[in-house]
Amino acid sequence: MQDSTSLVKVEWSSYIGKAETHYTEDTAAVESGKKDIEEVLQKCLQKAKMGQKQWSSAQESLLSLEKTNVASVDDIIRELKSGHYHKTVEITEDAGKCLLTEYVVDQPSCSTPKKRSFNLPSITSIEELRTPAFEELLKSFWESKASKLANGDIKQHILGDSRVPLTAIN
Repeated sequence: MQDSTSLVKVEWSSYIGKAETHYTEDTAAVESGKKDIEEVLQKCLQKAKMGQKQWSSAQESLLSLEKTNVASVDDIIRELKSGHYHKTVEITEDAGKCLLTEYVVDQPSCSTPKKRSFNLPSITSIEELRTPAFEELLKSFWESKASKLANGDIKQHILGDSRVPLTAIN
């Protein structure tokens, strides 16, 4: 029995030694893990703060750009409206000048109007503008066709296709 108790004591001592070693190793691993997690969290916090600063900077930059662009566009619109107004006034003045001075047909006066001469077209010039009769148009059409046939342009085309219409080639 004594052998058995001494054997149990030895095994128990060995087990306690191993358990203490495992405990210290596990405790060291947990502490190391805590330190690693803490470092990672600190890095994340720093990156989050840096990202927040960058977003704030970007937002301020965009707002600044918006203000300058709005002001620039407002200036351009103001200049265009001013230019448009001046051009409208200029066109109105030119139209008024043309209508009042250059296109005056009759000017009121206290004298008896004088007979003005008009350049009226003659009857022959008016007759030349008339469309010829249908028969004359038809006659000129056939004459132009005959001149083409005499030329030989269309004649060669007619001679080139000597087969009977609607017959198969093969």
